[in-house]
This record gives sequence, structure tokens and C-alpha cells, in this order.
Amino acid sequence: MDVSNRQRMILAAVVALNEKSGDPVGSKLLTEVLSQLSVSSATLRSEMSTLTNMGYLMQPHTSAGRVPTPQGFRYYLDHLMQYYPLTDREKMDMHNTAMSLDPDPEKAAKQAVRYLSDKFSLACVIATPKSDDARVVHFKAIKAGIYNVAVIGITSTGSVQSSMCRMNWKISDEEISDLEKYLNGSLAFVYAQDIPETLPREILEMKAKGFDYSPAYNAAVTMIRSATEVKVFSDGLEHLLSFEDLDAYARELIQLVSSTSEVRRLVENIRADSRVLVGDEMDIGGIDRLGLVAAPYKAAGGRKGGVGILGPIRMNYAFIIPRLCYFCEEIGKATV
Repeated sequence: MDVSNRQRMILAAVVALNEKSGDPVGSKLLTEVLSQLSVSSATLRSEMSTLTNMGYLMQPHTSAGRVPTPQGFRYYLDHLMQYYPLTDREKMDMHNTAMSLDPDPEKAAKQAVRYLSDKFSLACVIATPKSDDARVVHFKAIKAGIYNVAVIGITSTGSVQSSMCRMNWKISDEEISDLEKYLNGSLAFVYAQDIPETLPREILEMKAKGFDYSPAYNAAVTMIRSATEVKVFSDGLEHLLSFEDLDAYARELIQLVSSTSEVRRLVENIRADSRVLVGDEMDIGGIDRLGLVAAPYKAAGGRKGGVGILGPIRMNYAFIIPRLCYFCEEIGKATV
């Protein structure tokens, strides 16, 4: 069934009013907002009833007004929405923030997720790029006590990883230097898939002599394998839990935001400039009043990660989409 121009205006107005308050929108309020239509409250009620029958609006209670359905939001997103343009001040703020992000891509992701969560007062999730060819290009071993050794690895993606290891003897400065040389000679620039599952002969021989280097060796191997993995960061769950229309989903929201696999599924490998999922499109069991705005960003080497803004289905898409996309573009410029 075709949607008339008047029905489009009514649906757009209901979306806008519902976004601000979260309350159902009645015909009396619509009459005031859409005074340019010069139609009666009864006519508006009739049109809202038609939109309800078409699946674009729903009536939560018998005497209440209407709220958009996920189908109604989808129609609004595809046919009615007009973006709120960024101000020069906003562009400058986003540019400066992107340029100030840490060179380490994982630290940068943590900073970005906090910035975006605060900016939109919604939850933000970030999945870093997948790097099948990532390697640790240099290891550093530092004596951190009589028995403790800090192993530090610098990856080809620019991140820095570290691990504290406890040895089974009082390790000397000379032995620390030998350990560092061994790690760089045997594991630097090695792909994760090329590392054997068993300890190498040299480590086993030293272990038989009472000098167990395996904690440091295993820590270095873990760093190499971790370098290829997608890292997921999230922030702003408290913002989601502040919306009354999401109160019933508190447990599910906590599980969603803390689930690495779910976040990866939602925002990893985004091909287009952005995408929006509403309600059942997110394929999250039990939550049909949630929305997601996701966009890709480029990290070092041109690899793509994904950023997502999570909020109630009634969130202000026209404001969020252009700002999220702009910030992601600025991140890409900062990593060139």
C-alpha cells in the first residue's frame, strides 16, 4: 500500500516526537505540531489508524497515542530522514579528538569509544581490525625483580603488549639479555600459524638444567597470537540502562555489550559507509526496541574496524549518523 504525502508527514512527526520523550504520540499533540496541514484531530486519528494497519505505528495501550514500530522506523530511515548537518565547531572538535588519539590502535579504540559514548549519551562498541598477517616485530625483556621478567612486544599494527613472568631462579642481567636475543631471533616477525604447538628444543634443554624460560617464551607466543585477534571495547552501558523503555531488557543489554562475539557480529566487516539496524534486524533474541548505527573506520595499513552506537530504537538517527561517519573518516586521516 502506498504512503501518501500527508501520512509521510505524520509518520515523520511521530518519530521526531517519540524520539524526544519516548512517550506515545496522540492526535492532539500532532494537531499542534502539524498545524500547516490544516486538518482536524479526527482526521489525524484516522490517518494514524491507517498507518497502524499498515504496520508503521502501534498503539501500546487502548487509550494511548501511537509509537513507531521497527517497520515504521525503517520506512523513516529509508525515505523520510534528513540529516542534521555538522557545525564547523563540531568538525573541529572531532578532528582534534581524532588527531589526539594514541598511536597504539588498541589504546586509541578505548579513547574513541569513551568519546563517542559521552558525545551521544549512548552505548558505544568498537571492534578493531582483524589482522591475519600481524606479527610481533620486536621483543624487549626487562628485569622487574629477583625472579620477575617483563616481556614487551611491539606488533606490526603499532600496538604494544606486555606480560609479567615469574622465573624459577634469580635471573641475572646477562640472562635477561640472552632471553631477549633468543625471543627476537626465534619469534620476531614470525606468523602465528608458523609457531609449533610444543616448546622448542632450546627451551626444553634449559628447563632440564633447572632454568625454565618457558613462562617468557609462552608469553611471547601469546602476544603473537593475540596480535591477529579482533579486540572489542565498549563503553556507556549506563546510558542504555537510563532509558525507561529499555528497563525490561537490562540483563540482555549487559550481556550484549559484554559479549565479544555479539559485538563483532554487529560491527565487524562493515562494507558501506554506514548501516542502521532496528529492532529484529539486529537478530538479538528478546530485544526488539533497540537500534544500532554502525560505521567502518580505517586503522594503520588501511585495515578496517567497526564502530557501533547502541541505543533505544527511538534514538536520533538524523543527528548520530553524519557525526559518527565524520569521526570515523577523521580516524582514518589520523592513521595515515
